[in-house]
Amino acid sequence: MNIHEIAKAAGVSIATVSRVINGKRDVSNETREKVVNIMNRMGYKPKFTTTSVIDYIGVFISAGKISDPYGSILLDAIADVVFDRQLSIALMSSSKIPKESTEFVYFCKQRNIKGGIFLVPSLSDNYIKELGRQFPLVVVGNSFESEFVGSVRSDNFTGSYKAVKYLIACGHKKIMLVMANFNYIDHKERYEGALRALAEANLDLYPYNIMNSLILSDADIAYSLDFAIKNSPPDAIFAGGDYEAIRVLRALKDKGIKVPDDISIVGYDNLPITASSNPPLTTVNQPIHKIGTEAANMLLDMIASKKNKPRNILLQENDFIIRESVKHKNTDNLILNKA
Repeated sequence: MNIHEIAKAAGVSIATVSRVINGKRDVSNETREKVVNIMNRMGYKPKFTTTSVIDYIGVFISAGKISDPYGSILLDAIADVVFDRQLSIALMSSSKIPKESTEFVYFCKQRNIKGGIFLVPSLSDNYIKELGRQFPLVVVGNSFESEFVGSVRSDNFTGSYKAVKYLIACGHKKIMLVMANFNYIDHKERYEGALRALAEANLDLYPYNIMNSLILSDADIAYSLDFAIKNSPPDAIFAGGDYEAIRVLRALKDKGIKVPDDISIVGYDNLPITASSNPPLTTVNQPIHKIGTEAANMLLDMIASKKNKPRNILLQENDFIIRESVKHKNTDNLILNKA
């Protein structure tokens, strides 16, 4: 198996495959994901020469996240920092990480990878902590009580708390929660923040929430919405991510349900698409680019000197962005300004 065969299977040039392998940014997300999937399926492992003068920073991410808007913004931010310091990026699917941490470290050393960033890690905490003892490591979206592992994340609990409090202040009482990737700590924190807001308002948890440990399909969303609307129509929906919120919005539109006249929607992340959706989506702004920048800078500082210890960074810049997807049934208690 060689790069020529990968290029042929993907229907792209050899140069494009090379750019994907070396973490270059001038490749579309769709093409990058296609090439990475083919390399993984065909068991292709790029050959890195031990005499290379190029140092790499490993970015480990699930294949599905490469084309995800959140993952794409993080990768751009990391690349800006890494390339500015005259280094390169080695992009790898987290599903292909060796089961033993010692194998992982050997794998990275053979490829001149000096340190790693995990984007929303799916590995166990114990594995990551053990890996951090042997290899400079920063994770995104999780925190670790370990002197060997750095982390960068945003205050997901407070962000979702603000979102649901806003819906309640607008007069909504039957608030459906839509949460995908529920096995990730950041989505669990968003769920807990929403529960706190409901509890403080003495509101019951909506009985037909859409919860899934994986990515929700359009069919999942459509079926679950149908069931909920037939049994107990919600007057508002809080989605734990903009990606889910946009798809909920489209599904409601297909059913002839108007947003926000019939049902209000709030998302999370403030992805670029939310400003141009119809209607523009009210959402929680997550400092995604800053998360990537902080993670890359911390890792490079750790690599540069052992005196630079890992840190746990919690960013609290989760501004609430009010647009046009929420109906104001009650404006007496609104305390947030439109942004």
